[in-house]
Amino acid sequence: MGNDLNGSIPQEIGDLMFLSNLALYTNNLEGSIPTSLGNLSNLVFLYLYENQLSSSIPPEIGNLHNLAELYGQF
Repeated sequence: MGNDLNGSIPQEIGDLMFLSNLALYTNNLEGSIPTSLGNLSNLVFLYLYENQLSSSIPPEIGNLHNLAELYGQF
């Protein structure tokens, strides 16, 4: 969200079990999308666009049955 975040998205983000909206767009995040995002069963919105993420969407994202919106550049 334009907060000048940099580095990678930590694997521990998957421990935030009650998270429903994750907006990390318009930052300087790099590296891969953590597979642990697949643990966020309450996630409805995931915004990752305008970063330097280098990988494709991990298959674990398919576990997110409540996910309504996914925006990113992959």
